[in-house]
Amino acid sequence: MVEKIAPSISRRTVVTAAAWSAPVIAVAAATPAAAASTAGAVDLFADGLQMGSGMTYFNKDLTTRYETADPLGFTLLNNGPEPAPAGSVLVQVRYDNRVFTPTEVTISGSEPIPFSTPVASGDASTFTFTVPQQVEVETDVFGPNALRVITRFDGSFAYPNDVFDDYVEPSWTILSDDDADTSNNIFGPFTSTPYPATPWGLTLETETTSLTSGSCTFDVPTSVTVTSVGPNPTPEAVTGYLRLDTGLVSSVSLTGATHNGNSILSDVVFESSGGAYSFNLGRPLEADDVVVLSFDVEAAENGGVNGDMAQIGVSGFNGQDLNERLTISYFDFDKPVCAP
Repeated sequence: MVEKIAPSISRRTVVTAAAWSAPVIAVAAATPAAAASTAGAVDLFADGLQMGSGMTYFNKDLTTRYETADPLGFTLLNNGPEPAPAGSVLVQVRYDNRVFTPTEVTISGSEPIPFSTPVASGDASTFTFTVPQQVEVETDVFGPNALRVITRFDGSFAYPNDVFDDYVEPSWTILSDDDADTSNNIFGPFTSTPYPATPWGLTLETETTSLTSGSCTFDVPTSVTVTSVGPNPTPEAVTGYLRLDTGLVSSVSLTGATHNGNSILSDVVFESSGGAYSFNLGRPLEADDVVVLSFDVEAAENGGVNGDMAQIGVSGFNGQDLNERLTISYFDFDKPVCAP
């Protein structure tokens, strides 16, 4: 059967945006042609979005963990005394091209606006876009005229792309010929916070087969492979869960379990509770350990869809551990297909 992999993993930590920092890069770019205000009559500045997600990556010897923020964007404000005309402000975005690819720019809920083709210089890339709106006088990030500039990217610090000694922190630079003070025109880059680390991780891959119950066809697992990607062992004994639609399944049994090719079936605790199933391997997994679990699933006779979530997942820690690498450690089964 074809292996299927879950598409994404949710971010863990919400952080508030930091204040702007002094410029650290030199930028040379012409602002777009537009109706200009009086030179020096605006004071554009960058502030945080007061929203965003935290991300974790590790240094190359996997002894240090870094906490940083995702490249979500900034708030564009204006100390005045005049508004900046529409089309007179350019924004340049700098980011690490090994991790991220830009996909969309919006401003305060606008439709996506065009941006330039990114230009790479080593591991850093930059792109620019024009702010189509007039930038009104506004000094409060929560004020009615604050412009929330959102830059969206594909990519994350997901294993194995989570190891860097020289990550390029993102930054956003405001460019305008009319600006009276350019010292507050850069949001970022910010220094990642380092912490001692003992990283570990688990990946999960699933083989499936299709069963039929009543008029519905649905996928169930035949085997699951759990791999410890290390470099450290899991903090606790590895546990997992299996959920299937209770209207379509009558029973699930664990028929096999191996650890690095050796049977551990008698050591694994497999239990059912309210239609959900849990398993405990009874041991942590060292780096490069591989566990394979085999299942036998019986379809219910003339069953119907209850709408229960169908998923299997695995964990090496009871709670949240920031040393856990961002891996694919769960699998979502496709929704049942039922004849009318």
